Amino acid sequence: ESEDGETVTRYLPLDSYISLLEEQTGETGIKYGKIRQTLVKRFGDDASPRVLSSSMKRNGHRGMFSRILGKQSEVNTGGGETGGSSSITENGIFLSGCQTDQRSEDVYVTRTGKAYGAFSDAIQTVLSQTRKDKKITNRDMVVKAREILRKQKFSQRPGLYCHDRFVKQPFIC
Repeated sequence: ESEDGETVTRYLPLDSYISLLEEQTGETGIKYGKIRQTLVKRFGDDASPRVLSSSMKRNGHRGMFSRILGKQSEVNTGGGETGGSSSITENGIFLSGCQTDQRSEDVYVTRTGKAYGAFSDAIQTVLSQTRKDKKITNRDMVVKAREILRKQKFSQRPGLYCHDRFVKQPFIC
């Protein structure tokens, strides 16, 4: 937050980002239009969903995360699985700080001088406001975090990705 209490969004200049990416990957001459391809090449299935989604559309292939979400949506919409079973798909619970078309923002804590993810900060706030003897569900965690972010004027909208049977299960931190 700034001194007047407003939230400050911090961005890394694109030229600096490309320089860091070149340094970390050992590649040189990365162009603005090739950043996502470089990230997918470097991190593979560990790249963010947004990067994978964009890369899949362009290249016509699917990474592990996309296969999980694709299969999960089949489970949720079709009522039955198509294809083999996967313990990751059946047991995975994924809380995302924002949607794929949004940017996860930071909060700056003046007393520590550090920036943290706004969604992570919202989760910590929810946990600190929840009585220790009361369990909070995965769904409630995301809903309450969204409320906090909205009150703090953040535009990001966190999401919960899991099988329906885990929605009302206790959030585990």
